[in-house]
Amino acid sequence: MRMKVIEVSKSNIMDRWRKDIKRGYQSISNIYDDYDYSGKRLRYNTLSPLMQEVQQFGAESDEICSVLVEIMKNTKEKLIIAMENVQARAEQLEEASTSGAKAIHSSLKVRTKGRPPTKRKQPKVEQIVNKSLAKAQKKLGVL
Repeated sequence: MRMKVIEVSKSNIMDRWRKDIKRGYQSISNIYDDYDYSGKRLRYNTLSPLMQEVQQFGAESDEICSVLVEIMKNTKEKLIIAMENVQARAEQLEEASTSGAKAIHSSLKVRTKGRPPTKRKQPKVEQIVNKSLAKAQKKLGVL
């Protein structure tokens, strides 16, 4: 404030100070994150401890590390193939479901909880006004 600096440049702000930073190496639950990714976050939190244990075993020696690297490369290739197969199956199922399309009807209207809007309580003043309006309409209808 003494230097009359109103805005700080992005290069002077460290990533760890930011609220919107996404860390790939650790899953930190953050209130600023979108809740749409809760399934992804849950899966990540399940896999992270397992991967850390495997990393600890791999760090024991050079031989174990090289074996682990080969295993991880093979596993990665298998996962990529499996993901492609899953996507292909999903597309086939989508095509099959749209080819024999059935009419989808809207769901039944469900009554809400609480007092129905038509049976709301009316203040006395409103009741008197409504009665007088009804009487006036009857008189006009008869004449």
